[in-house]
Amino acid sequence: MGGKNSVKVYDYQLSVHYAICHGPIDSINQVRIKDKRVWCGAVTERRDVCIDLPEVFGGDGKEGGVRGIVECYPGTFDQVASEPLAKRMGLTPATAPGYRGIASLFFRGMFEAGFKWVTNNPYVPSLDVSVTKLFRELNDDYAAIWPLGEPEPDMTNGWNIPLVPDGNTYEMPVILSNGITIPGIGPAEPIGSFSRISTYENVYCGVEFENPGFIQGEYYRTKVPADGDTAEPLSVTNDKRPSIEEIDAGLAHLDVFLVSEFQSNSGRVDGLGVTQYYVWFYGGETNPETGAFEPGELISTYPKFYATVGRNSGGKNTIDRNWPIPPGTRFIRQYYGYRPWPGSSYVSTPEKTVKVNWSGLEYTHCAIAEGGMLPDANPANFLWELFINKDWGLGEDVSQMNEVSFQAASQTLFNERFGISFKWMEQADGETIAKEVIDHIKALMFQDPVDARWNIKLLRNDYDIGGLTIIGPSECEITEGRRRLWSEVTNEIVVTYTDPTTEESATVTAHNNAALAIQSGISSDSRNYYMVRNANLAQALADRDVAEVGYPLWSGTLRLSRKFWAVRPGAVFRLNYPDEEIEDMVIRVMTVQPGTPQDRNLVVTVVEDIFSVSHTVYRTPQDRLLPEAPQRPVPMIHQTAIALPYPMAILGGATPEQIEQNAPGQIVVPMASHPDMNPNDIEVWIHTDTELVSGFPYWRNSGRVGECEARELPFAMAQEVESVLPRELIDEMGHGFIFPGDFLMLGQGDLGSEIIRLDSFNISAQEWDVTRGMFDTIPRQWDAGTLLWRLPSSASDAIDTLLIPGLDGLDLRFLPRVAGQRLHLSEADTVFYGEVLPRLHAPIRPANCQVMNGGTGFGFAQALFETEPYPTNITVSWSNRNRLDEDALQPRWDAPSTGIEAGQTTTIRIYDLGGSLLTEYPGLTGTSHTFPAADFGSARKGWVEFVAVHDGYESIQNARRYVRIGLAAGWGLDWGNNWG
Repeated sequence: MGGKNSVKVYDYQLSVHYAICHGPIDSINQVRIKDKRVWCGAVTERRDVCIDLPEVFGGDGKEGGVRGIVECYPGTFDQVASEPLAKRMGLTPATAPGYRGIASLFFRGMFEAGFKWVTNNPYVPSLDVSVTKLFRELNDDYAAIWPLGEPEPDMTNGWNIPLVPDGNTYEMPVILSNGITIPGIGPAEPIGSFSRISTYENVYCGVEFENPGFIQGEYYRTKVPADGDTAEPLSVTNDKRPSIEEIDAGLAHLDVFLVSEFQSNSGRVDGLGVTQYYVWFYGGETNPETGAFEPGELISTYPKFYATVGRNSGGKNTIDRNWPIPPGTRFIRQYYGYRPWPGSSYVSTPEKTVKVNWSGLEYTHCAIAEGGMLPDANPANFLWELFINKDWGLGEDVSQMNEVSFQAASQTLFNERFGISFKWMEQADGETIAKEVIDHIKALMFQDPVDARWNIKLLRNDYDIGGLTIIGPSECEITEGRRRLWSEVTNEIVVTYTDPTTEESATVTAHNNAALAIQSGISSDSRNYYMVRNANLAQALADRDVAEVGYPLWSGTLRLSRKFWAVRPGAVFRLNYPDEEIEDMVIRVMTVQPGTPQDRNLVVTVVEDIFSVSHTVYRTPQDRLLPEAPQRPVPMIHQTAIALPYPMAILGGATPEQIEQNAPGQIVVPMASHPDMNPNDIEVWIHTDTELVSGFPYWRNSGRVGECEARELPFAMAQEVESVLPRELIDEMGHGFIFPGDFLMLGQGDLGSEIIRLDSFNISAQEWDVTRGMFDTIPRQWDAGTLLWRLPSSASDAIDTLLIPGLDGLDLRFLPRVAGQRLHLSEADTVFYGEVLPRLHAPIRPANCQVMNGGTGFGFAQALFETEPYPTNITVSWSNRNRLDEDALQPRWDAPSTGIEAGQTTTIRIYDLGGSLLTEYPGLTGTSHTFPAADFGSARKGWVEFVAVHDGYESIQNARRYVRIGLAAGWGLDWGNNWG
């Protein structure tokens, strides 16, 4: 009763000029505030963008959101500060520094206000910016490398593909026809057929005014030649209009640029006014009788937009805005109106300008999760610029660089689609960064001893063994040499790379199966390739490295004859050395030390080249240390998956903030078991109906999980609050590592399962007491042979993709690894998971659901009222539960009510025996309800269902109780009519 006290809300606004990096850059792609993506696109020139997300951090009830204008400066050498930026320094654009050569963002609000950063929290939040900078000093053709595994752009015209639309403005045909009735406005003259790819965002951010009553009938047209007598626009044709296919592919946008001017009538006050713009999108077709193109069905409309301005004795009002054109659009109608404020008049002409642009390509980070891509930088091009750049690089003279070697490396890396992207902070010097790039791409950099120029040599399988120079004892002397033992090799490499969708580290793993079989165990090492932002490339690098470290390569030091004075690092030879029992070994030179006046021979370090190990002949071959692996992987016998309820997600390590930020995503836990196979790990591959390539399912690796043991129940289990399970069954599943408080699951999937908890162990009876129907599940009756699963204790066993509720057609495949071998994807069974339910956000079902008989409930039994007088009203009762509390407090099914979430209610539904809904009672806030027995109709029997409701979500599993009033019409008709 009564209203709540109002709470003050404080917005924190601040103008910030944020330096990004040395410029110029190719594009600004993303702005993230507090790890939230608040803007994405592709800004390639000096312009302003709008951010208007007032609810992104939870609205006024939490930390608000962001709103304001971001002035983008790509760091060109002719950029000039804007008037608002210069004004903050007390200067003008002509006198203020333009910070040329520095890419930056200036965050500000409308007019004189600051940028709104946050609400109710007096701290400036964290800020991240994603930019693209390609290195074109070495060459332009190979500067951009598209990620490995992504579709290659069309190479017909080379690789000089624009990252963003070209920005050209084209005049488009204007189609005039009789006006139609526009809702709320009346007859209007349409202007149609405008299409473009937008490169400009609205700079009026968060401005709204009440409808001031616009003067109707004012329209503007595309600026085209007009007839001098009638003022009607003349016909204009242009062959560069986007095609219907481009519009229907979602590539078309409508951009509106509108300037209006208001003049003060008195000269003593500001000239003020408001303008308004509408747009409608229609289908269309050609009238077969008249041949005219006519609008068809209304596809969509965008809301009206207001803007206002006032300045001194007059002012200009600008609307600059774009809308995506819905697929199917063939006709566009627009409306423009204005209203001067008292004491002002409208002085602009009604003829205005509409920009109409298009281009076929636009790549942005925003589309990464949807299969889009941005180019990475060519490592060779970066190294070239790192060495010669005098502002941020090493400042080497170009004459000291061997351009031929860098051009060759650039082309090879381009063909391999080996691109890198990373953030370089001043903490790391140029030499360190160069070494890390070299380590990524497996190359050698050295100064030629003859001309002292810098060279680069990629270590690749780019030679013909038959054409290599053969050396032996007459050309060289082995001063040191050793082959690693099998016990010294590494058979697993874990590569860390940067996931571009989260900007966090991710890992992939590769194994050397031969070494794994010989060593009979994992010998692991790791690599940090943080400059890689593509999972396919990271996997290729892991495969590359594990092939090298998983073989016992020979390495040594040679004194090489002076006649090989031209040898350089990276050179390859064939070595024959009978004294060391080496025949035809391919070796690669790693370092070269020149001779001295006393000893003119070269000293080189070499290593057996991994690309040609099969070519080497060993006069004393090594014996195999272990026999063949006794087992190969087979499909898992028991396979399923469940979406985690909220309490289990919290217990497994997720945080409420993560769950809220990723809403409505759900955490799905895959589980698989094979009683006769002990896999080292299990890869989980997933596919959804939306993931298709050429019409076929696209399977992707979603990570690795451990085995979740599953066993069949040796007996049936009744529907009850507490049960017992034999010790031998639990020991078999837990291998002795299972404890009170651990959770098990009966059945399969989300709806057809029940979660139970191990409570205590009875030593005398050698049995476990278990509590039934935990969290959002209900106690059920289970037959012998039902699967009993051990649930994982951590949410880290979830697949690495947050799935959206309502997503149909989620499939899984489990690929176990045994004795160094992994089951092939084509051999695995497909597990159909079905619809992804909103389990994380659904309320916990009502518990202890009872149909009452006087003061006593029927429990799980059928509610049979067989003795007259029959009741005219039926009372039901239940206990409420709170999903936010059950990670700490886990009440039994028959425990009293707990506090509920604010806004949570209960709905009671009445069904007939055929499952048809007869009536329902929503919005109940107590723990009992009475309804007329007549709700069951003339049959006088049916079901009562108990449903929890909160914030639009209903509980996933709901108890039903069978009710019959009077005697049944025959034996056995009530059997099986009660569940939950």
